[in-house]
Amino acid sequence: MIEARALEEPWQVGFGAEGNEALADTVKNGVGGTAGFRPHELLEAAFATCVTMTARMALAECAASEGAGEGAGEGAAQQTGAGVRVRVWLERGEAETRFRYAVELPPGLERYREEVERRVERSPVRTTLSRSLHFDRVPPSEVERGRVGM
Repeated sequence: MIEARALEEPWQVGFGAEGNEALADTVKNGVGGTAGFRPHELLEAAFATCVTMTARMALAECAASEGAGEGAGEGAAQQTGAGVRVRVWLERGEAETRFRYAVELPPGLERYREEVERRVERSPVRTTLSRSLHFDRVPPSEVERGRVGM
């Protein structure tokens, strides 16, 4: 669960979960700022970070399965996929929202691209965002009684 709270500066929002904190911000009609991520950037970030983690996990498994962990000449950074870069663009249309993305692998790990792309197609956030979404308002009384959950 994420909890968000309005801050003093116009449109700034602090949010966090499990001890991690971040800041969102936006500019609307000349009011607000750029001290944090805009809300749609947070959607891009959710997908981009999940794809990056998924790619790194796939790379680590690929390297381990071919014995790259011991003396294969690849450094620890490559074995864990450090250097993977993911870019995400959110395109909001009238009838649909499209996430466009690019995965860049370090040159020494390109041989694993097919497996990485296969895993990214099943990444948790992509799977979640690909399903039908519903938004249910929870009355404050249920939140106070702790009746919110899965």
